[in-house]
Amino acid sequence: MTDRRFGRLVVLHSYKDNYLKKNLRRSLTAAGITLEQYESILAAQDGLCAICGNPPNGQGRLHIDHDHETGMARGLLCSNCNPGLGYFKDDPERLRLAIEYLERCRERNVEPMGVTG
Repeated sequence: MTDRRFGRLVVLHSYKDNYLKKNLRRSLTAAGITLEQYESILAAQDGLCAICGNPPNGQGRLHIDHDHETGMARGLLCSNCNPGLGYFKDDPERLRLAIEYLERCRERNVEPMGVTG
């Protein structure tokens, strides 16, 4: 007798795999790299995010980070770090200012919403 729940999980797993493959193909095309290049970058990064060093999260794969001016792929990032760079407009100076802000707050022992400890 077939477990209907198991059958549904197989269908959902298959759907997710197909979605991820389709999504990856679209990302590869947009970044102008091949699957082989993606896999080479992935191996060079030991399957980890180039920024935080964590394994993939969210969609189950690392995202292709690219330079918005040149379109060139830079590396593979997790689903936290990839939009993080985007929020800072890929601007190193904005990122430095954010780091300085966090360090100032840590030095003053500032808690969220300006409450001190």
